[in-house]
Amino acid sequence: MNLKSLFVACVLMLALPAVAFSQVYRWVDSQGRVHFSDKAPPDQKVDTVALPEVEATPSADVLPEADALERQRRLVQVLEEERLERERLKAEAKAEAEKKAAYCERFKNRLERMESASLLYSENDDGTVKYWKDQDADRFKREQRALFQQECSPA
Repeated sequence: MNLKSLFVACVLMLALPAVAFSQVYRWVDSQGRVHFSDKAPPDQKVDTVALPEVEATPSADVLPEADALERQRRLVQVLEEERLERERLKAEAKAEAEKKAAYCERFKNRLERMESASLLYSENDDGTVKYWKDQDADRFKREQRALFQQECSPA
């Protein structure tokens, strides 16, 4: 028997004798209002109300021990799955952050080399080299700096 079931059973056992031996009194006051109470007023004519017999049944909240244990086992399983999912998402976020940090480090190194270079060039498919005009190189450097700011600067 789990703690909740034990508590409910104790409360029911303590409350049943009080209900079994209590009386309900009915009276009408001077203004014609009907009152019910478990204590009879001393200055009123009272009638005793017969209460119907009620068979004591366990509360709907009380589950058999096996059902309660199964619910507890399922809850533990759900909580464990949620914890594992949070850990998986955290690991994925960490791996993504490390990947981005490595990318940004490589990007920064390329920018530094490009800024220090006096001439920029590109290699053609046939292996020949084509040097860029100064204005094209300056435009490309500005575009790369803006791209680095956009992709690698903290928000």
